[in-house]
Amino acid sequence: MRCNKFIMFGALAQLVARYIRIVEVTGSNPVCSTTKSFSKEKDFCLIYRRFSSNIKIPQHGSENEGECESMIYCMADIHGAYDRYLAMLQTIHFCDDDTLYVIGDVIDRGHQSIEVVLDMISRSNVVFLRGNHEQMCLDDLHRRLWDARALWQRNGGGRTRSDLLYKRSPAVRSKILHYFLSAPTFIDLEVNGRKFHLVHGFPSENEHDRLWTRPESNAEPPIPNATVIVGHTPTSFLIGEDESPLRIWHGNGIIDIDCGCAGRSELSRLACIRLDDMQEFYI
Repeated sequence: MRCNKFIMFGALAQLVARYIRIVEVTGSNPVCSTTKSFSKEKDFCLIYRRFSSNIKIPQHGSENEGECESMIYCMADIHGAYDRYLAMLQTIHFCDDDTLYVIGDVIDRGHQSIEVVLDMISRSNVVFLRGNHEQMCLDDLHRRLWDARALWQRNGGGRTRSDLLYKRSPAVRSKILHYFLSAPTFIDLEVNGRKFHLVHGFPSENEHDRLWTRPESNAEPPIPNATVIVGHTPTSFLIGEDESPLRIWHGNGIIDIDCGCAGRSELSRLACIRLDDMQEFYI
């Protein structure tokens, strides 16, 4: 075991040395991104992430040697908090081999909703699930329902609506509306043998309920043999306290990751959970 540790740290040292040479020649910065300009830089970011997050690296001589293990993350209810969103991507060292599921409500209330959406669109490894705020946007600007505008504005959509209609080109507006329209409202997946059901509000056969229904703190598991992950409901409503920074709520077969990012309270945070090991991250 000690020998394996020496081999592992030796490999890390070699990558650091190579990386330093890349920086000296190019002036590159050690940031994981969706770009593929320097493979050694990406290798360094991935190896560093595994050490900093206590993730085991395949041992020297194993059949998985040389492979980079991908990670699967979930976020929800970003609500236009573009700076927090980017900071979270840096915190989790989000790279091309990872997958991020964003479980609805990326728009409204915050000041940079469109920036968040356009960044997500640009990343092929970000999977978006529609939330009730995106549905309100579609009901107004795509379906043109007579009462949709008032409902959307009452729920903080005024800035997003103005941005889409008056500050963005028709091509950009069309691209965003298509992105919302084509997004699923739930996804089932399995990670390391554990089944997950991702949905913005609550599991249901009815789409409206999937977007708008809220969980109850003492309810039975909504789906047998699967862990449901939702947003939509700030966790302070389920935890029953408002004096500590909001944290992810773990219920009976259900997890809520909406930590009130859009709120004005200093206790509000953007949360992220890694499904590989259920580690939690906060900004």
